[in-house]
Amino acid sequence: MPGFRKEFVISDKGGLSFSKDGSRLFFACALPTPEKKEESADASLEEKAIVDLWSYKDDYIQPIQKVRAARDRDRTFTAAYLIPEKKVVQLADSDLADVIPSENAQFVMGTDDREYRKQADYDERFSDAYVVDTATGTRKLVSKKNHGTVTWSPSGKYLLNFDGKDWITTSVPDGKTANLTAALPVKFFNEETDTPSTPGPYGSAGWTKDGKWVLIYDHYDIWRVSPDGTGAKNLTNGYGKAHDLRFRYIRTEADNPREALDRFQQAVHAASRESEDV
Repeated sequence: MPGFRKEFVISDKGGLSFSKDGSRLFFACALPTPEKKEESADASLEEKAIVDLWSYKDDYIQPIQKVRAARDRDRTFTAAYLIPEKKVVQLADSDLADVIPSENAQFVMGTDDREYRKQADYDERFSDAYVVDTATGTRKLVSKKNHGTVTWSPSGKYLLNFDGKDWITTSVPDGKTANLTAALPVKFFNEETDTPSTPGPYGSAGWTKDGKWVLIYDHYDIWRVSPDGTGAKNLTNGYGKAHDLRFRYIRTEADNPREALDRFQQAVHAASRESEDV
């Protein structure tokens, strides 16, 4: 089929999923498993030397290679079948192993940590983020040396990550970045971190359903921030900081998402009114 790489086969070790609009089917490909050579009866009686070969140029030290061996053998790479066009586009391969679809069928996000793997022995983990066009397979570097996880907004218009100090968005596909929290009067990294590493964030409650706002935590309160960095509001109106309370959105398995959001909004409204009364 057009677009399917001849070196790959379809793999049963990965999943199948459709894009939200139903125009793409994502599936897993992999290199074919080498055939096992049959050993003669005489060869099985011979003593064999068992050795581990390694090089200082390896991405991972030998003990890590052993831990990762099974995962690396089962590694798959995502491809997309474009249903209207009746063709395949290979989205991931050994150069960009991990891709994550968004609600926007046109793009997936790819991450590549090869440049920083050796540093992980003595430093923190970093990765580069790419946006991949599912129609052509074209890759565009949009974010370099990211600290922590990069995630999609619901609409697929933005990538979100925490750089160790502030929350950053990258718009897709133009790659423009915006610092969401640098101008706000509170800190969004864990100020109680007592290890020689980059502090993590207090966290996020996720995005509103329409993707217009991202909800992020400071030490006490919850902020609603526009992904382009043009507006922010303290939803809990500073009540948490003033009363040494931490506001967090708690999900439970029994929650109906709509009802949970309604309760969350009611709680925020009540806290805001109480703060105004005080």
